[in-house]
Amino acid sequence: MVIGALQREIEVAWQIKTVIKDLQSMLQQIEHSQATHIYRETNMAPDWLSKFGRSISDTWSATQCNNIDFVTIIQDDRIGRTLVRRGS
Repeated sequence: MVIGALQREIEVAWQIKTVIKDLQSMLQQIEHSQATHIYRETNMAPDWLSKFGRSISDTWSATQCNNIDFVTIIQDDRIGRTLVRRGS
């Protein structure tokens, strides 16, 4: 939905319209920018970080991070390993 809205293919709910307009404006300022959907199975590090980010407290510091799961994900991303997407 967000990608469709950024590409002006769909109309979004009024609650997020301002955010979408701001993002469109930012993208126009970047030469050769493009917004596309990437499945989390091929973009594991950002997916892991977004889930992890929701679980941490306000006092957490990046220097506290020594998570072997994340290190493994980064190594897998580096060599191009992806997960197989399960059917819906």
